[in-house]
Amino acid sequence: MNENARVRSATLSPALVALTALVVTIGCSGSDGVSVSKTDDAEAAPKVHADPPPVPEPSLSTEAAKEGTDATESSLDPPLGNEQENTTEGPPDEPTAPPAGKAPAKDAADPAKEASAIETAKPEPAAPDAPGITAEDLGAKYAIGDKKAVGERYQVEGTLAREWPTPPMFDLGERVIAFELSQADYKEFAKLKLGQKIIIEGTIAVCDEVIMMNKCELVEAAELPPVIEIAAKELIEKLMPNAVELVQKIRFRRVRVTGELFGGGIQELVLRGAQERFVLCVLDRPDETDLRRGQELTIEGIYGDWTDAGFKLRVCTIVERKPYERPKDPPDDYVFVTAEKLIEKFRESGEDLKQQWIIVDEVMKPLVVAGKIKEIELSEYGGSSEVILAGPGDRDKVVCRIKSPEAAKQMKQGQRVTIVGDFEPGFSFGAATVYLNDANPY
Repeated sequence: MNENARVRSATLSPALVALTALVVTIGCSGSDGVSVSKTDDAEAAPKVHADPPPVPEPSLSTEAAKEGTDATESSLDPPLGNEQENTTEGPPDEPTAPPAGKAPAKDAADPAKEASAIETAKPEPAAPDAPGITAEDLGAKYAIGDKKAVGERYQVEGTLAREWPTPPMFDLGERVIAFELSQADYKEFAKLKLGQKIIIEGTIAVCDEVIMMNKCELVEAAELPPVIEIAAKELIEKLMPNAVELVQKIRFRRVRVTGELFGGGIQELVLRGAQERFVLCVLDRPDETDLRRGQELTIEGIYGDWTDAGFKLRVCTIVERKPYERPKDPPDDYVFVTAEKLIEKFRESGEDLKQQWIIVDEVMKPLVVAGKIKEIELSEYGGSSEVILAGPGDRDKVVCRIKSPEAAKQMKQGQRVTIVGDFEPGFSFGAATVYLNDANPY
């Protein structure tokens, strides 16, 4: 032990001197500066090769050792958020004076002060969420062209009226609310379905007929309500007396309706309803298959609107189709005529002939025409093939646009056939020509 160590030892208490000597002995054992060898000979003395390092000053660990606790250097300070109460009984020990010539040792951390420091270091509260509002109320709040709306951010609740990847939107009737998606929400939006109630948060960028919101995020999406399953006839009968009230209850709901195909083309199908009203089904994708009037179909779509013609579904798909069976008795709302008679009626009435066969709005009575095949023009690139029936004159003709290629291929020139379709006026200058659109063999 060098001279500095002796001076320091003289100023410390006997207990601390003993502890210090123990620390020096353990800390210096095997070091390059000091080697200590212990033998049974009481006269053996340590061999000093160089001055040992200075005796470490008292720390929280040595003070804890003096009090007989288990504290270690790795636990100098109590962990934050896990403060424990002091369970030592009796008054606290009197503070001891620091060694001469040394600065006072740093006091142990005060839990109350640490808690206060933590409280002070808490981050500022986040800004409140954007105010919530329904899509209808948002449309009513801001008039078309209201510049005050631009820059306002809202959480808007509504029913999804158009799916991704087209701009998703809420339909308010005369106006719509469209939203531009953030990149992160594209996949989430792709999972949503029409008729699903959602909450969108976004900032109004444009306030015209279309309220455009950008920087949008999907906040919440409710489960899809159950599909309404009903027959086309029953649907019309229930809606007719209270159409305005009832259609609001099923607005944007998914409806699965079963009925007899009455008319339509590859993009819009008309199911027979009741009371000269129908279920109009706008298909999501054109259907080129051989659908026949009178065939029973089950179609699922989203309620779109109530029109003069009846109940309208959009974004429809054909769920089930039963095999076609020719009706035993001719339907009362079909018009039966020969090709020759049809040409004569057209010469007399011209385009006004169509008005005689319109039931309501654009829904017409199906026209069933019997005649002899004069010519067949098969379509090579898709679309309808033309089967031409002979009229009373050499150049008069009824052009039947058959949408099923298989049905057209089975017909032969000179064969007498009966074809059903939608009447369309042609021209009657010299030779007369009329058309049957979306036609099929009857």
